[in-house]
Amino acid sequence: MANSQEVLLDWLRDAHGMERMALETLEKQADRLKNYPQLQARVQQHVQETQWQMDQVKSCIEQLGGSTSSLKSGVGSLMGNIGAMFNAGTPDEAVKDVIGNFAIENFEIACYRSLISAAQQLGETRIQNICEQILQQEVQMASWLDQNLPVITQEFLQRVQVGEPAKR
Repeated sequence: MANSQEVLLDWLRDAHGMERMALETLEKQADRLKNYPQLQARVQQHVQETQWQMDQVKSCIEQLGGSTSSLKSGVGSLMGNIGAMFNAGTPDEAVKDVIGNFAIENFEIACYRSLISAAQQLGETRIQNICEQILQQEVQMASWLDQNLPVITQEFLQRVQVGEPAKR
């Protein structure tokens, strides 16, 4: 049976793979959201945040003497590519992207809350602080998506109503 620190290390590897998946998904979306400039700008901002998050999680893993899992990173990358392909090219892609991103952000929020609790329990203050910073970014992104989903939905439907091609 693994000890508590090994469990934390494994969860951090999961988080690193999760961030890799999110990064690849967001990068693909950002290129296709030209007709939704506010959404595109926020996604591009979160691409930068997610890259920072990946780097920070990697530093936590290394602090515990581990390395990132190529298997977990590879699976996360594959899932990100599959998710991006699912919505790519559909007329309502922007709406579906916001819905999907909102779900991903809330999953990440739950993961970081658990990591914070585990790090606190184990006296890993630096890891706890990093996870708290990441959690704050994830909560901000989820909140932005939540507030803007109705606006993006309405914008999409207005395009449909006037007969404009439903651009991404």
